[in-house]
Amino acid sequence: MLPRFNVRASISFLVDTGADMTSLYPLDGARMGLDYSKLDPNKAITITGATGTNTDYLEDAVAVFLDFSGRLCMYAIQIVVSTVSGGSTTPTLLGRNVLDHWRLHYEPRAPRLEAFPLIADAFVPVDMSAIGHAPFAVADRPE
Repeated sequence: MLPRFNVRASISFLVDTGADMTSLYPLDGARMGLDYSKLDPNKAITITGATGTNTDYLEDAVAVFLDFSGRLCMYAIQIVVSTVSGGSTTPTLLGRNVLDHWRLHYEPRAPRLEAFPLIADAFVPVDMSAIGHAPFAVADRPE
């Protein structure tokens, strides 16, 4: 969710343990109706990464994840809004500004990556019977 723009969407992330910050790429920005012309030029930053060197923008965001115990895990974070040209297929990256608050467990034989939220800005209980299932692959405890 980007409060300043009053936009929100469900986004699939690529977990990137090498990324300092979560980065929203144009494919998801367009899907959520982000008006790129309203990005604040005073928050412009230069980023060098896998897509080259780009001028991107910092924005306040709220990232919300549902764990299997029925809690919403909410994080008030700054994200990088990427304006990378030709980046229409680059996935949105979940960076260490969220991942550092989780314990990650990778099982290569499954293959499966599990995330266990340890810390959040807020945990909100959810009645799982009302939604029928957990739509996100975030777990609350190891098996």
